[in-house]
Amino acid sequence: MVYPLKMHGEVNPLPVTTCIEAMRGHGRCHTTRRYEPYSAYGIKEGDIAIAYAGEQKVALRVGKQYLITQEMLSDTEYQKQWKGMEKHGAKELQTFQGHRNTWGIHFEPLGDYIDGKIVPFPAMEKLEEKTANTIVTDIQKLEEWRQTAQYLGKSENYINRIQELIEGESITEKATLAMSRDSEMLAKQVASQWREILALKSDYIEQQGGQLVFERKGNEGKYRATWKQTTDTLTLESKTITEGSIKYAHLLVQQGLEITQNQVTVKDAKNVDLALKVIAESQKQRQEQR
Repeated sequence: MVYPLKMHGEVNPLPVTTCIEAMRGHGRCHTTRRYEPYSAYGIKEGDIAIAYAGEQKVALRVGKQYLITQEMLSDTEYQKQWKGMEKHGAKELQTFQGHRNTWGIHFEPLGDYIDGKIVPFPAMEKLEEKTANTIVTDIQKLEEWRQTAQYLGKSENYINRIQELIEGESITEKATLAMSRDSEMLAKQVASQWREILALKSDYIEQQGGQLVFERKGNEGKYRATWKQTTDTLTLESKTITEGSIKYAHLLVQQGLEITQNQVTVKDAKNVDLALKVIAESQKQRQEQR
């Protein structure tokens, strides 16, 4: 682990600048190689190994290795996950593009290796606290995924598998990819429905009681959607009020079939379902009045 953290212009959020120091209580738990680590190092999952950087040594427990595909290298969700594990900047992952034998390997730093003994890192308590927080975050992500899968009508076996991951408090590599695919499917469905709303001749849609407001460009509402037909670009934003001023945060941006930003939830999907229902009922009432 002799290399510095490669940030490629990004701000380094850690108080350290090297790979081995990032292992010492700062969350680095993964490394990437252009060869199969188990074979190259003669190690297997569960072994205790030593990472070197000059005279500095860190003991670690070897985790799972896995092949990193070209599709994974291009996946935004995997890029975020990789950055969190490696502590390099996200652009460093792109240096592995074109290499068909790229491998990732997980590990658990155990402590400094001094005179043949494993000595806990000075900040080990903070690391354990961070690990506990990570588990909570993983469970929240899995629960959101379970709701997404149910909304998309996935099979009972599919839902049960997600529940098993929730109970095991862990997210596998395979699950991460499936979660990303389901999230993009949900976003595309919401984007398609918004296009339908924006194509209708109705500028203001509100549920009885003011619990739901969907409005087109130029109006103030819970969501603001714009659709540039010339470029086929749909932008969906969520309204927030900060210190008395109204601001909008991107939920998704879709050009054609490609989602470039994707933060929609099942709640957003259910709201747009309800908006379409309100529109349909409103149009029915207008027709009856005529």
